[in-house]
Amino acid sequence: MSETPFLQPSGDSSIDVSSDSSNELSREARHFPYLHPLFGRGKKKLSDASLWQRSVYYWWWEYLRRNQAYRLVCEKGGRVTNGILRRLYADFGNVHDVSFYEWWSEGRRGAELFANPRHHATVEVLQSGSVVSSDERLITISMPLTLPKRFLKKKVDSILEAVHPSRRGVQYAKQSQAKYRYRAQPNVASLRSTLAVYDAIMLSRSEAMKTPYWKIAVDLNLAASSHPLDGDSASVLTAKKVVLSATVGRMYKRALKMIDNAGKGVFP
Repeated sequence: MSETPFLQPSGDSSIDVSSDSSNELSREARHFPYLHPLFGRGKKKLSDASLWQRSVYYWWWEYLRRNQAYRLVCEKGGRVTNGILRRLYADFGNVHDVSFYEWWSEGRRGAELFANPRHHATVEVLQSGSVVSSDERLITISMPLTLPKRFLKKKVDSILEAVHPSRRGVQYAKQSQAKYRYRAQPNVASLRSTLAVYDAIMLSRSEAMKTPYWKIAVDLNLAASSHPLDGDSASVLTAKKVVLSATVGRMYKRALKMIDNAGKGVFP
């Protein structure tokens, strides 16, 4: 059976959510454990959906939209007795009546939900008389500007290699303190294909088509090595359909689990 390709996590992804400032050192950036959605700029803004669909946070939104319990919460404006869903609505809001861009951008929702907490400390040049922080998460480096820049950069790199927490092999994502954390290695291709299976099955049921699972696999180009071919014997064709059906069945169960989790504020 073919599997969707594994996509390595992007590592730290940051986006500037501060107001414009001429002092770059004072600009506050929010850091995301994984790639945040990109929307383009200028005339090309919002013209390429693939930009934001590369982010696991987009797929979190899409899976939550499939959760029927949360749909009812949205229809009631969050006025429900279920405490979990009521609190989830307070954070995620209505995911049905707006575009993903509008949902993500409103009140800086995306950053508030998925980025690490704001850090007031930043990279800066200490002025004469500045008090050196005793915070163990910060380091102070003194560099003689009489030395070549290339040499200084190499020294800074070696210092970071020695003291930065990542040296212990702890991934930045696993250290995340975001309010909502993506709890797996991000595999965007798998999220996309798994949701496509769910949507295909739901469409088939809504239209009373009863499309067999093996046919859905073929339509979505899943497990391509098991697709029926002209000239296949009856036994080979049957065996291929079993493989294709099993593939779709597993993906459908996985989709149901992720949709249910999304309604609990957990993903995937």
